[in-house]
Amino acid sequence: MTPSEEIPKRSKWWFRQKTGENSPVQLFDSITKVFFISLILFTFIILWPITSQINFETVFFTPLVPFLVKVLALVGLGTNDALKILFIFSFMTSTAGVYLLVRKLTKRQVTPIFAASLYIVPAVTFFVVTYLVAGLDEFIFASAKSFLSVFYGTSDFFLALSLIPYAAIFFLRYLKRNETINLVASVFFCGLIFLASGPQSLSLLLVLAVIATTEFFLGQAREKLKRFFLVLTFAFGLVSFWYLPTIIGDWAQVVKSQAIINLKYLFPLPFTVGILGLLFLFVIFSKREERQGVLVSFLLFLVFFILVFDWLISGHSYVTHPNRLIANLVMFSSMGFALLVAFIFDQFDLSQLLRFEKWSQPAKILGTLIFGLASFSILLGFAFVLTPLAVRLVSGPFGIWNKLRVQLIADQKVALDPNFADGWPLGLGIIISLIFFGVLVFWASKDLLAEEAND
Repeated sequence: MTPSEEIPKRSKWWFRQKTGENSPVQLFDSITKVFFISLILFTFIILWPITSQINFETVFFTPLVPFLVKVLALVGLGTNDALKILFIFSFMTSTAGVYLLVRKLTKRQVTPIFAASLYIVPAVTFFVVTYLVAGLDEFIFASAKSFLSVFYGTSDFFLALSLIPYAAIFFLRYLKRNETINLVASVFFCGLIFLASGPQSLSLLLVLAVIATTEFFLGQAREKLKRFFLVLTFAFGLVSFWYLPTIIGDWAQVVKSQAIINLKYLFPLPFTVGILGLLFLFVIFSKREERQGVLVSFLLFLVFFILVFDWLISGHSYVTHPNRLIANLVMFSSMGFALLVAFIFDQFDLSQLLRFEKWSQPAKILGTLIFGLASFSILLGFAFVLTPLAVRLVSGPFGIWNKLRVQLIADQKVALDPNFADGWPLGLGIIISLIFFGVLVFWASKDLLAEEAND
């Protein structure tokens, strides 16, 4: 192998130029690191001033957030301060995650910057409106808390959402290249999500299923299906210590859950439409990797839009906290709209007018940062103008906002401490988790030793 062949191919910057399928694009090249850190800092600077003033109240159904709260207590932080840090951490992580996921799907830089800007606009719009209209007082903090609770859920739910883009990235990399490091990373993030939030675990399964389906269209469907189930098997195996005692000890409650009962609403019309839609998508997108990003974003937006819309209109819910899926809808809507704008740029060759590819690397970085700030400012201006109208549409006794608040109050009345079950189900769950952990470590170690031997 020549020295030039050892250098990984760098993804093209702007709109029409892309790398081919399975090309070894780095997840974090030098330019992506700059934007990743910039987005994290930008999100913190904008959202922390008001987030730091809110007292968060939450109910925990899974063990990850309580564990993290206890870890932060070791450095002297109280529960409320720990929840504030976890919430702003989730916002920073999810914003950067949207950027990385769209970059992975498009192999571009401008489009993911635009998607990340879109993602944080709803929250920032509310904060700007409250700052300008009434200033900082108890009413504003109460309103901000209500807004965050309704749109982004509690700390555990939002933390799980913030990890979904990273699980999706490594899962997609594993499907494409069958590398053990990507298997381990995807299993790791999936396991964290399962331990962070039960409802978001269902959302994760939907995201992985959509990504896997688009990969099946590109070929090697049987092999990729095996990888899909391998990730799920290891992820579920590692969290058996938590979920298995519940499934065994309270199996009747699991069978009677909303998700199981409402499955009947999927038949026959939604199921038929779904099958026909998949056949149509196969005809349109089969063997066209450059269209995968559009397909993934569109399908994810469609899935969560249908779930939210169906609950608001008919009351049917496939998760225990349907109001919290709005955060998922915001995330995947931002991705879909950003890719739509990129598609328009592609069709009219607008990128060729500025000749971005001929710019120097520092100029490209500066240009993209300016584009991100400009797009964010423009979107914020539109949102600020349209926010009063949107408030009028969703408020009132029969508005959507009232239904969201009613669901939120119902959620807060339910309390379940994250205590371990006891008896043999717990012991069996721990044993299964240890077995899967040992197999995964052995598999990864064997693969790494094989790579070193080849080098």
